[in-house]
Amino acid sequence: MDIGKLTLRAMRGMLDRKEISAPELTSEYIKEAKASGHFVTVCADEAKAAADRAQKIINAGRATPLCGIPVALTDNICTEGIRTACGSKTLENFTPPYSAHVADRLNSENAVITGKTAIEEFGMHGSAHVSVFTADCGAVTLRPTYGRVSRFGLAAFASSFDQIGTVAGNAHDCGLLLNSIAGFDPQDVTTNKKSTPDFTAKAGQTAKGLKIALPKEFLEDCPDKGLINAVKEAAEWFTAQGAEVEEYSLPTVKYAYAAHRIISSAEASSNMARYDGIKFGHRSKEDGSFAELVRASRAEGFGFELKKRILLGNFALSNNNIQDYFFKAMAVRQKLREEYTALFERFNLILCGGCNIPSILAGLPVISTSGISVTGNYWDEETIIQAADFFERGQES
Repeated sequence: MDIGKLTLRAMRGMLDRKEISAPELTSEYIKEAKASGHFVTVCADEAKAAADRAQKIINAGRATPLCGIPVALTDNICTEGIRTACGSKTLENFTPPYSAHVADRLNSENAVITGKTAIEEFGMHGSAHVSVFTADCGAVTLRPTYGRVSRFGLAAFASSFDQIGTVAGNAHDCGLLLNSIAGFDPQDVTTNKKSTPDFTAKAGQTAKGLKIALPKEFLEDCPDKGLINAVKEAAEWFTAQGAEVEEYSLPTVKYAYAAHRIISSAEASSNMARYDGIKFGHRSKEDGSFAELVRASRAEGFGFELKKRILLGNFALSNNNIQDYFFKAMAVRQKLREEYTALFERFNLILCGGCNIPSILAGLPVISTSGISVTGNYWDEETIIQAADFFERGQES
């Protein structure tokens, strides 16, 4: 059984029809997890116990959508009693005494958490994820609106960008996962109190009538000609299916990458300050003064790329530079949000080719699938899932 190619819906059907048991499915998943090389921690014993509990619920006819489904978490999402190293030497021996809100949500649905997947140090080049399968090639990733999912228990890197999303084999499954982890959490004041819809409600619908923006700047500034062609072909396909696709200008996009780099580095430098080797993080064995101990602990504990981010962040926040760099980057962020707000007065969606930094800077929901990215308005994950699902089915036919 190639567990990596099974959709969540397929697994749900197999479990409910008793074609496979939750322990059997989990066993197959664990085998692939160990062989994949993507996992830094495999929780075989814990997963087996969770699968046994889930099977009793399935047998009683009380299964929820994720009951008995094996899932994985990235290694920057805390899990009680399970090592959470965040891809960093500074936390290589950290075992959290509590679980993240999303882990609690998954456990409450009797999903089977099988382990933790590898990330770059503190997830600096991506968000945290809940994954329904192990394979990462060709995976679909969904990053929801900032504040849609609680960050409680997520190791902080750049707080105003950190967001837990989902990874699965298709857009519909990403939506099903989001159904389970989204919602207000009093432990995280950035979560929104909006009611949580069924994010898969529009999956299966066509793109007819959707108004899709094709930002000129994404096409003009992207150095990857193959990616540009893929986006143009997707735009033609959506048009042929009844969507209205129109070019639109987002002038501030050209500053988005620089602004994101400055703001995220500034926030990272602040968040990483807690890892001093005294109360938190790796502690050097070198002798010396307090300052020397802290310096040695951080030098040994942090990787090269993270150190660069910390240095840039400290530079941008220094008294001599904060006006010229950090505050200007924040002004770019606000201007970009205003341009997106104006865009969504005319359009439902934005189509581009994996250039997601501007959307992340603005806190918008974005899904990446089959070589394209679709960005939606704030709190409108249902429509980006609808478009991505329709596009995926079109590529299969």
